[in-house]
Amino acid sequence: MIENYIEKEIMRQVKLTEYLYECKKLVISDVAKRLDVSFNTIKRDFDRLVFQLEDYIVSYEITKTHMTVWFDTIYTRYDLIKQIYSYSKFLNVCLLYLTDETNYLTIVENEFVSVTKAFQLKKNVEQYFIEIGLLDENKAWLNDEITFRLVTLTVLARKPLNCHTLDKEKMKQSQEFVEKLFFDLANCYEKNDREYTFFDVSCLSNHHKIRRPSSTEKFNKIQIRRKLNV
Repeated sequence: MIENYIEKEIMRQVKLTEYLYECKKLVISDVAKRLDVSFNTIKRDFDRLVFQLEDYIVSYEITKTHMTVWFDTIYTRYDLIKQIYSYSKFLNVCLLYLTDETNYLTIVENEFVSVTKAFQLKKNVEQYFIEIGLLDENKAWLNDEITFRLVTLTVLARKPLNCHTLDKEKMKQSQEFVEKLFFDLANCYEKNDREYTFFDVSCLSNHHKIRRPSSTEKFNKIQIRRKLNV
């Protein structure tokens, strides 16, 4: 569901990154048809992708018909996608909301956007949170800890963990705990970056002040996961 709210250009760049990671060389017209956009839009997305992933790319080439990228093999697909997602202002504002920063002036300052754009971002985030069950129709927080934690995971799993809204000391403690967990219990299991990040953000979410559900609240975990699409 969250992907319906993330900026369309970000989602296209994520898909384009995934295609290039798997295939290395793509026919521009085929990608444009697959993503249902124009030929020139894909070329612009490619230019933006190359700029955003500059430190991850060994070389690239674009011709009139094809685009090619060779990524540095030390990086996983997940590393590349997280870097693309780091440019999403929607995700950044979601994270601000989850850490109780909802003032539009904070959004203007952090995201370097106009007041009009800040209000639009607020509206989109609030609409997503209402649809997912974190806010009521009056934009008041609902006391639902499970949904809160799952949304936090959904957002943080798409973000580099050095983002400015996180408590650096708590983040360090979470990372040290997860490192020890993998070291003591992994039993020679090779660490997967995506799994490691989910463990990390799960521990980190426990550090934050979470809104506790009332004792009468009941949760349908399967339904919540379907809504979140995680």
